[in-house]
Amino acid sequence: CNLLIHILFVISECNCPHLTQLQKRLLAIWRKILKSENIDINDNFFEIGGNSIQAIQITNQMTEEIEHFIDIGKLFEHPTISEIERYILEEM
Repeated sequence: CNLLIHILFVISECNCPHLTQLQKRLLAIWRKILKSENIDINDNFFEIGGNSIQAIQITNQMTEEIEHFIDIGKLFEHPTISEIERYILEEM
């Protein structure tokens, strides 16, 4: 079962050439924290089951990964990877 999950993760990473490097990095964080490989860049964090604890974890991980502070409130304002990426690029 774990091998299958790993294989599906590798396949999903390989079949996303349209994603930017930042989107891929953010997607990996979301998938790790939310424990789901079935997440797309247009999925709403809260609609796919994200909670406040996971929001804190995700914003902390994103801040660490991109070396730019992301306030947790921004996840509420920009609840998809594509929206948060747009915010990050505008702020950097």
